[in-house]
Amino acid sequence: ERDDDTTLLGPSVSWVLPIFDQNQAQIARAEFQLQQMEKRYEHAQIQISLDVREQYARLQAALESVDFAERRVEQEFKLATTLMAEIQGSGTVTQFEAFHAQRQFIQAMKEKIGLQQKSLLASTRLQQAVGVALD
Repeated sequence: ERDDDTTLLGPSVSWVLPIFDQNQAQIARAEFQLQQMEKRYEHAQIQISLDVREQYARLQAALESVDFAERRVEQEFKLATTLMAEIQGSGTVTQFEAFHAQRQFIQAMKEKIGLQQKSLLASTRLQQAVGVALD
């Protein structure tokens, strides 16, 4: 029996010849998916480049801050040791001034350590963005 309720006698065979259907829909879908993947790839390349540049800039800024802090620590250390020597030698400097100088030195060291931590974090983030360990 056929779908249109007609009866046939004897065996029958039917098939659709794909003369006009040459998988155009699947080809169009595959081409669209390829274009989408190419766009995602280009976007990923741009994003990675931006991430690397940003992390590199952060690392450079952190390293410059650490250098500045190291110079400040050196200055504060020299001042504190000079004042301590003057207390012991001539006594022209009060203990309060010497302790204040030592406090400034300790504060500068604390800031330097904090900046070093930030630079290590920036270095780690840059390594993650690049995908390789930096030497």
